[in-house]
Amino acid sequence: MSEDRSTATRVRERNRRGDGRRLQEDLVVAAVRLVESHGHAQVSLRAVAREVGVAPTSVYLHFDDVEGVLAAVMSRGFEELARSTTRAASGVDGPLEELRARMFAYCRFALEHPRLYEFMFRGDLPGPVAREGVDTPGLRSFATLHTLVERVVGAGIGRSHEDSHLLATLVWTSMHGLVLARISRPTFAWAPLEVLVRESIDRLLGVTLDAKGAVNAK
Repeated sequence: MSEDRSTATRVRERNRRGDGRRLQEDLVVAAVRLVESHGHAQVSLRAVAREVGVAPTSVYLHFDDVEGVLAAVMSRGFEELARSTTRAASGVDGPLEELRARMFAYCRFALEHPRLYEFMFRGDLPGPVAREGVDTPGLRSFATLHTLVERVVGAGIGRSHEDSHLLATLVWTSMHGLVLARISRPTFAWAPLEVLVRESIDRLLGVTLDAKGAVNAK
């Protein structure tokens, strides 16, 4: 009977001199995998080392403690989220359509990686909510959203007279609440995700459509 590779210690080829970055990357990938499969509480230096197939002491060459590993996982999560939303915006015409596309990709990422997403927004680790002036992956992600909402407002779409930071906050909290509700209540009779995202954004921003379904701009 073959061993379960998720629990068995993997034999890893010894790095060549100068290949430390490869090991660091392997450690981060392994930690992300552990968060996604078991949750962040199961991540330890020993567990990450076992997942990669190295001695626990090797982890200390790149991370001082498990908090450092978890911080790297959080950063990686936001990097992947940014890549997903950027890909979704490719070829999209107009700021409102881009906002819809990015937020749909945001929600889809969260639903495809629920444990990672929930971990990314934990309040007891460096994340999107931090002291004023502290640069974090979450705040950088919000800054991208804020800039996009400013473009929508600047195009005269919807509530163009309102504070763009407030509108961006409303959009993010709406999307965040939506995905957390779907994660916790998967059997609820949800409308299609694309519809929920589009309707939420349009109603929050006060977007109106003409008789042909085109967006009214002021």
